[in-house]
Amino acid sequence: HLRIVTRAENEATVLYPVSLYVFNSQDVCVATQTITDNKSEPNFLLTEGTYDVYAVGVDEGRLNLPSKNNATKTTVLSLNSGKLMDDLMTAHSTVTLVDGEDAQLSLGMQRQVVQLKSVTISKVPSEVSAVEVSLSPLYENILLNGTPSGDNGSHTVTLTKQDATRTWKTTQESYLLPAIGYPTIKV
Repeated sequence: HLRIVTRAENEATVLYPVSLYVFNSQDVCVATQTITDNKSEPNFLLTEGTYDVYAVGVDEGRLNLPSKNNATKTTVLSLNSGKLMDDLMTAHSTVTLVDGEDAQLSLGMQRQVVQLKSVTISKVPSEVSAVEVSLSPLYENILLNGTPSGDNGSHTVTLTKQDATRTWKTTQESYLLPAIGYPTIKV
């Protein structure tokens, strides 16, 4: 038996539900399971061998997560139609099981997104009627193995004029996959 426990790194809180994927040494997904909360203790009945275990913590329904039958380590976890990126955590560990012995694996969940909390631009000319800010290039997707992919992503936020001032602002929080290198900000 393989028992799995999740923990968050850097004093964060694990994001549930967590989807687990277990791959054998031939890179075939042999088991999946979902951890719904911190009291869940998933157990897998596996034969002797070495396994890669991947975990994805994300709000249910936000990402298109693969089933056991179509999961690969490099499956793209894309957003479901109409959904925006939200908090996202992943983990990976390798475990070797010996016949007749039980094992416990602790997966350290790591956040894969950055949070944009607010954007403020001051001293905007009075004649301006709309302000948008774009950030690029960002990764577009994340793979099941936790690796970011795609290099053409961007994110745009619309700012709102703050009363009679020349300040434009948004406090709508957004989650973004990381930037590629040094991002460009366009106003």
